[in-house]
Amino acid sequence: MKIVFIGPPGVGKGSQAKRLSADTLRPHISMGDMLRLQKMKKIQGGKSLGSFIDCGDLVPCEVVIKFLKDRIFKEDCRNGYYLDGFPRTLKQANVLDSILAEQGDFLDFAVEFYIPGTGNDLFERIMSRLSCSQCSETYSMKNRPPLREGFCDLCDAPLLRREDDTLSSFRKRMDIFKKWATPLLDYYKEKGILLRFNALNSIDETYADLLKGLGVQKE
Repeated sequence: MKIVFIGPPGVGKGSQAKRLSADTLRPHISMGDMLRLQKMKKIQGGKSLGSFIDCGDLVPCEVVIKFLKDRIFKEDCRNGYYLDGFPRTLKQANVLDSILAEQGDFLDFAVEFYIPGTGNDLFERIMSRLSCSQCSETYSMKNRPPLREGFCDLCDAPLLRREDDTLSSFRKRMDIFKKWATPLLDYYKEKGILLRFNALNSIDETYADLLKGLGVQKE
């Protein structure tokens, strides 16, 4: 099963994708994590990837596509994967469909997580978020704190705040999401594969809704 996860920054799509990955034994592919690992790589005009990421800008499509192909063509993706952070635009959705078609494959679902109302709840989530410096596991000091403060439950490495988790970056990312989300979501709705989930519920409640919507059984 191949699924893309869509939603504004801070909505929790990465956490849900990771949990689904662990329960179904299919890889979670975070485009953001992949790009952050390559932050110093020089791309257009000598700019680094980090210069796009830290200020919340979209990384050029051709760069993202290269990373994507390198990852989804690996053997562990043969039986499916959960793609988080891509596509972010209609153009990227079309490119993904073309890549899958070349393999004689298709996307099973596009999953949207949303929070009704203003972006205040999202920003609060962003500011309470910490990520493991080693394995990229994500924690929320508000909803899912680590067992030992400041350290990852899985590998015991220090927890850090992402460099792009700032108010200015959040606003930029929200602006980009609002600009591109409607045509992207409409595209998947017209294809009949869009599933929507209210992420204002607890993490466990949202995950239960996700499993039910996908008809997925834990392995």
